[in-house]
Amino acid sequence: MILAGFTDPIGSPEYNLHLSRRRVESISNYLQTQFKIAKDRLMTLWYGDLAPVMSSDTEEQRRQAGY
Repeated sequence: MILAGFTDPIGSPEYNLHLSRRRVESISNYLQTQFKIAKDRLMTLWYGDLAPVMSSDTEEQRRQAGY
């Protein structure tokens, strides 16, 4: 399973990259703990705000994106 973490563009690029990593690792840990999915079956990727799936320049756009 591939898990990917993203953030909105608010904050520094370094902070966002670290935040997206923490988010996706949290989900990975949850899946391992709660559903007994082996760690080697999970691939985690984190992008920060570098690979947006849609524009998130305004508060309304960020809300629609689920940020």
